[in-house]
Amino acid sequence: MITARTALNTLFCITLFALCSGCGGSTTLGSREPPVKGDATPPSEYDPHYIHDIKQLPSDPGQVRHAILEISRIDAREPNRVRIYAQLLDTMGFYLSGASLAKYKGKWCTVSDQTGQQTPVDIQKYKLKEVTEAQRVPTAVAIVMDHSGSMGEERAQVIEQAAGDLINKKRPEDAFAMIKYDEKVKVEVPLTTNAQELKLKLSHEGLTGYGGSTAIFDALEVGLIEVESAPPQFANRAVALFTDGQDNSSFLTRDSLLNLARHSNASMCLIGFGENVNGAFLQNIASISGGLYRHCYLTSEIDAVFQDLYKRLRNYYVFEFTPPSYGAHTITLKLCLPNETVMATGQYDNTPNIGDIAQLDVYFDLNSSKLLPASGESINNAVTLLRAYPKLSIEVRGHTDSTNKTTDPEFNKKLSQKRADIVKAALTEMGISEARITAVGYGSTKPVGDNTTEEGRALNRRTEFVVEAK
Repeated sequence: MITARTALNTLFCITLFALCSGCGGSTTLGSREPPVKGDATPPSEYDPHYIHDIKQLPSDPGQVRHAILEISRIDAREPNRVRIYAQLLDTMGFYLSGASLAKYKGKWCTVSDQTGQQTPVDIQKYKLKEVTEAQRVPTAVAIVMDHSGSMGEERAQVIEQAAGDLINKKRPEDAFAMIKYDEKVKVEVPLTTNAQELKLKLSHEGLTGYGGSTAIFDALEVGLIEVESAPPQFANRAVALFTDGQDNSSFLTRDSLLNLARHSNASMCLIGFGENVNGAFLQNIASISGGLYRHCYLTSEIDAVFQDLYKRLRNYYVFEFTPPSYGAHTITLKLCLPNETVMATGQYDNTPNIGDIAQLDVYFDLNSSKLLPASGESINNAVTLLRAYPKLSIEVRGHTDSTNKTTDPEFNKKLSQKRADIVKAALTEMGISEARITAVGYGSTKPVGDNTTEEGRALNRRTEFVVEAK
């Protein structure tokens, strides 16, 4: 079952590799689509960068030459928090690690945010960290392969081979699922960390049993459900969906897909292939879900795209900050090195939607409902949102882990209710109408982490709000 997104879940990419050259429109269910012949001709400015491996930045920043900075995705599904995911690489396809260390951290000369046509705002307070595959964060990935007729036999087999090559590169702690679809969707290998099982059960039979029309939305839903089933330790979740074009057979509607994109525990990163895909639509899904959209043209790129996806899931810099306002934004990152300045831009929209959940960074004494002074900034951010949208109403939710200082089973629920009430009072004291805020204490009944570990208990001790009306 797809669950509503919680602010503390680490969200990763659903990647849509869209390969189309003239598909779309209605297709009779069960009919065979004609194969698209040949690759599209890339435009003259086409210059893709694929990550093949990782290496450490030199100790002297002055030795860096010809670096490339890319914003791969932006997660702005929490109204008062944005995360910018970026990769630093070189022209040889190496991801460059170490730019969050002290000797490089001071070289990030610009982190700016522009809302609409307003003057860009320099973000002074942000968190920067790097995550690499050396940290072995468990990742769950559903590989969803389009086997509709327009793919053609040869390209379908290339996709299967690329998936097989990815299995060979899989880290032991990661779990993959293998899914194929045309107008029907089949989980060929359920989510597993067992590479041998993946190799044995992944068939290399091309379009045998497939070759019909295209149900992209339905396939995305199945991929989401598969990664949602992963145990809690799989903090990173992704669906890599390969398609040859526009949906013409799904039962799931476009609006339902966009709703899933906003509220699922995985985000969609979409890659269009060819010259006739609906790039604007794919871009829209990607941005709503905090995911990636890219475009490629050649069948010979498919293996590189699979490998690049996996590297980007495992290696990235993340900038986290509170956006200065609400609406459509352009973010700019600059890394000023002694011999060159590299820059990347990206867009996001943090206009809140009904059902959005946002974390409140509020702090209390242990086993107490006393609100600590460090909570002020988060309270101010929530007030800014509520003032920007006068019709918006929220539910403040208090949560605890499963431990407490007494044997009273109701202690955690009572404590979380008191904390939610205190946050509501802090908001109303700053002029927000009490009628726009409800406060509910859930105690330990809605965990997002494993209560048997300290890390999991820390995730469960949280205060958040959900947008109820707009």
